[in-house]
Amino acid sequence: MIGTAIHAGDKTDPRQLTITEAGWHSAACPFLLPWALIGQALCPDNKATYQVARLAFRFVKKHGPADQSAFTTAYGEACRTGKLSRDTVRSLSSLI
Repeated sequence: MIGTAIHAGDKTDPRQLTITEAGWHSAACPFLLPWALIGQALCPDNKATYQVARLAFRFVKKHGPADQSAFTTAYGEACRTGKLSRDTVRSLSSLI
């Protein structure tokens, strides 16, 4: 929660945490350290994961707690390929 507040309050780049960042923030509790290491290995942050985090932040800010499954799917694409297709960016932008 602290990490989310830090990144959401960033005036130059407000966004949600990426999976990797969330893992490392939660690793302050030692038994979650393996989860952080697995998250780092499976999906290191890249430009696409940050883009999904920014779009998801804007969506939640406008719509509140709603269905974010499209962002979860897009995050998977960002992890697998390191980029987002134009169709994915267009569909996420239309939700906002």
